[in-house]
Amino acid sequence: MEILLLALQILAGMLIILPGCGLLIYSLIHIARFLRIKDYLIVFVIIGFATALPELFLGLNAAAQNYSNIALGNAIGTSIAAISLVAGIVAIFNKQFKTSKFFASHDLTHLSISIILLAILASDGYLSRFDGLLLLISFAYYLFSVYASPGKYKLPDIKVDKRSLTIYSFVALIATLGIYFLSQAVIASTIKLAEITALPAFLISLTMLAPLGAVPELIFELEINKKGFSQLTFGELFTSVLVNSTFIVGLIALVKPFTLENNTLFYFSTLFLILILLTFNAFLRSKQRLHWKEGVILVIAYLIYLGSNFLIYISSLD
Repeated sequence: MEILLLALQILAGMLIILPGCGLLIYSLIHIARFLRIKDYLIVFVIIGFATALPELFLGLNAAAQNYSNIALGNAIGTSIAAISLVAGIVAIFNKQFKTSKFFASHDLTHLSISIILLAILASDGYLSRFDGLLLLISFAYYLFSVYASPGKYKLPDIKVDKRSLTIYSFVALIATLGIYFLSQAVIASTIKLAEITALPAFLISLTMLAPLGAVPELIFELEINKKGFSQLTFGELFTSVLVNSTFIVGLIALVKPFTLENNTLFYFSTLFLILILLTFNAFLRSKQRLHWKEGVILVIAYLIYLGSNFLIYISSLD
């Protein structure tokens, strides 16, 4: 009964975080409009960071309680969910859509290199401060390359006056604080669930926190496609994945180096992430589009991945 209650608490906490994340994104877009920030930077950087903010706060709270593996599992799991589950659902929902050549080449290449870098750095079962620094440098290079390669993307015109700016700033602050304190509650429940079930915290974060953590990306992607801005598809998604796999993991390793809790699950997850990225690359590089049939393949692959985690963990006990 207690296990079910804790699972429900985690689910409730993550679901309550969703509207807070939505309010934050909405407010940040208006603030960015007032500050005359370029459209491509709003999508690539600001929204990408905003959608990954729950994972950042979850990671920092987990690391503060010496459960950095929750942060690692959530970061990798959310990245996998974004590239397979979110991208797949968006493709199925839209039947077929084209995306920018910039996303299909520039972003995917850097994303693949960053994931491989993480796998190499953690191959010894330990993430040091130096490893964290390298991951942060990798992410900084991505931000620089985005800034240096502006795209011609247009968001809807929004007029924001100084009075509205104050309101949006206040909403953004409240939403950020709400996400932070809710993430504390989610981490507390996750740690307790791991202790009661004797399951690795890394496994719980991979299979429970990560799919829920990818929902903000899914909502935003469906929304921009619904409003006819398919040329922006995957812009914030790629940034969110890079925030998770390089910035968040790198920051935590830099502040508090840690040993991997379950090497087998980590190697399997990073290998799967690399394979799904290669598949994703192949789909998009063909005609700069993702067909709904390819979306189905990505979703099925993610479901297989979720089930495989438990099979691998059980087999590792023998």
